[in-house]
Amino acid sequence: MSLEDFLKKYYKQLHFNYMPNDVRARFDGFIKKDSLTDTMQLWRDKYMHTDSNGKYVENEIPDVTKEKELPDDVARELFVVCQNALVGMNGALNSFKDKDPLSVAFVNEYFGEGNLFNISPAKPNCDKGIKEIIALIKSNASVKQWILAQKSDNKKIFDNENALNNFLKKCDTEDYNKKGDVQSKIRKVAEAFQAATWQGVRETPLEPIGDLQYLEDVIANDAFSMDTASVDPNKLKDFRKNISYKTGILQTLYRSKNIRDQFAQHDAGAITGIINKAENEIDYQKKDSANYVAPKIEDTLTPWQQIEKWTSDTYNDVFKKYEELRGAPMFFFTESEDIFKAIDKEGIKPSDGLNAILEKTSSIQNRLVNTPRSKEYFDWFVETINNVKKDIPKSIEGAWKDGKQMQCVIEQIILKAADPQNKDPHAMTKAMTTMEIMNAMKYGKATSKILDAMKSTEFSIFSDSNLSWNKNEGIQFVTKALDKSIKAAFLGIGYGVTFIRNKIMLSKARTNFKDKDNQKGPLNEAFNEQEDILQSENKLQKSNLKNEISQIRQNKKDIKQDLNNLANDGIDGRTIKAKEQDVKNYETSLNAQKNDEEKFQKNVDVLRKKWALEKEIADLQKEVTDAGPDSLLYKTQEAEAKFKDPNQYTDMPTLVKEEHEKELYNEWQKLKKELDNKNQQLTNKTTELTNIIGKYTAAKSYINANRGQHAKYRRTEKEYNSLKDKTEKFRSATAELKEQNKILKDRNTALKNWDQDHYNKVLRLEKFWNMLQKGDTTSFGISAKRAQKKFTDKKKDKMLQEMMAQNSLAA
Repeated sequence: MSLEDFLKKYYKQLHFNYMPNDVRARFDGFIKKDSLTDTMQLWRDKYMHTDSNGKYVENEIPDVTKEKELPDDVARELFVVCQNALVGMNGALNSFKDKDPLSVAFVNEYFGEGNLFNISPAKPNCDKGIKEIIALIKSNASVKQWILAQKSDNKKIFDNENALNNFLKKCDTEDYNKKGDVQSKIRKVAEAFQAATWQGVRETPLEPIGDLQYLEDVIANDAFSMDTASVDPNKLKDFRKNISYKTGILQTLYRSKNIRDQFAQHDAGAITGIINKAENEIDYQKKDSANYVAPKIEDTLTPWQQIEKWTSDTYNDVFKKYEELRGAPMFFFTESEDIFKAIDKEGIKPSDGLNAILEKTSSIQNRLVNTPRSKEYFDWFVETINNVKKDIPKSIEGAWKDGKQMQCVIEQIILKAADPQNKDPHAMTKAMTTMEIMNAMKYGKATSKILDAMKSTEFSIFSDSNLSWNKNEGIQFVTKALDKSIKAAFLGIGYGVTFIRNKIMLSKARTNFKDKDNQKGPLNEAFNEQEDILQSENKLQKSNLKNEISQIRQNKKDIKQDLNNLANDGIDGRTIKAKEQDVKNYETSLNAQKNDEEKFQKNVDVLRKKWALEKEIADLQKEVTDAGPDSLLYKTQEAEAKFKDPNQYTDMPTLVKEEHEKELYNEWQKLKKELDNKNQQLTNKTTELTNIIGKYTAAKSYINANRGQHAKYRRTEKEYNSLKDKTEKFRSATAELKEQNKILKDRNTALKNWDQDHYNKVLRLEKFWNMLQKGDTTSFGISAKRAQKKFTDKKKDKMLQEMMAQNSLAA
């Protein structure tokens, strides 16, 4: 058995066995009715068997712990493929560590000292190259001083001569076959030598570098690559265990597209290519395939499938707010609801920001023609936001993305609505409407019992007995079953982590302008403490504005910390103009090199085209020349033999025989036509490859001759992007600090000079905003769709009256 044969068997069976339950329910129905396509019959016969009751059940996935199913020599080969791929992934970690945490976790779990896989030893030519490099550094003082000055990723390769001497000693004892940091350092040294040769070393003190015979072998992709003979037998045993688990390596590569894509860049398709083929050949979920199996309709699902369906519906209807931080907002004012719906119809999302509303003002107004007062209130909303934007444009830009900036905008709305110069008798109601829209777009509304359920324990979301959907024993059975599978059903696809993270964010969002320096203990305690504050009107009235000022000061402190960090990188008010000039200089340099870089990339494309053609030709040759049962040639020959076999027509009536003969002939001709097309494609691709050979040689020569220029372009590009980001961050932070100072000044003035009436207006608007943030205290049940209907006018009026009852400050 070859490794390829084992993996084909493993992944085809695995992909078949992981058919979703609702799809499997449909497929089982096809089997029962004997209504299968030829390909589906092949699936049934190859990947299923009948049990003692005569029912078709899937075969077991090959057991990799048993040598008869995965022979030792094949296991060693598989080990080496995984080892070399993980070495490659570890080397490329910097390229995906910030954007692909799943792949990082995969590398960390299996690769490194003490893990299943570790670094691979140097190949023979690589070993010769290392010894060459070390000998040259030791024997040539000029080269030694030169390498001490070289950098990699803007850092010196060696901090000092002692570090270099220590490195040379480690190489003498061949530590590069044992330690990843030594191996990594060797590559950096070799790359520095290679860069020197690109730049030209003839007739310079570095000329001996040009005589190194095995330098390219140290930098080659397979320089440190394991072979099957060097696999430790004990590690092979551990390897079998690790790939047999349901969460092991082979299953992880199948389940996670992210990890598979990273792994595919280093396994040359040995594993990942076979997974992709298995999914393509057993294509039950591809709608454009003749073998597509549609999910079975709800009323014929099994009980467990019904639970899974209920889980999905519950997520969309109730829990989605914890993924997107948007919920089912309950509106006190019909105008707020009208405006929110109009905004929503324009497709504006929280991530688009408030500026998106300002840009689509006319379109939103046109949707409010049948609700004049809503249009009037929306006009106030737009006018106020535009006025606020003049003072604090950065906060307007980020209000729906950042809680601090949202608070800044709300503060300014309150100040403008309560300003003594504002003579509009409806300003307070309009301000409340604006707040409702802001709240609905940013947070939505969550009922307190759902919040409590999520606070109580991380994974009792479904079966909490206080929730409205758990009022009868039947549904409690379902929800308890769901709790047992919550990690698989939600955490496994990333929802669980999102729930918990956003539960915390929602709690943060609903704290009432509280000085965060006074928040002690876990966040839930802070949330509960804030509930207590709401019960004490006197305490709230006396401390509210002061706490707001404290919060603004904290915001300023955070911004100043960002500016201090930038100053440590050499960017401050004195250097910013010079740094921005450096950015322009980098940009000018990149533009000057752009044509050369584009030419370099075009030559790289020629290489890629040749490699792609070679792969396509190899795949086509398997189809049209391979004698194996999976090839198109074999299927065509089999169809021809079947048509010409007289035994096919024995004892058939004439009409039946003619019809059968016609079917077999058509099948043969269909396959023959497909085979002819594939042969023509093979001819065309071969001709195309022949034509590109000359270009390939020239392109390879061009790339080798211009690697240095290309490396210089990439270094300049990296420095340009880094400095550009930092200068833009400095400008943004200084603008935001200016806005915070403006807000603080306005707030202090209001606190100091306003009369009692206007002070109370501010207080009432803040109380309203806090109420919106807090959420209602009654569960509206499982359905978000019914929430607004149950939020009756009577209930709204009562809550507003209670909120407005305190019209003066306590002494």
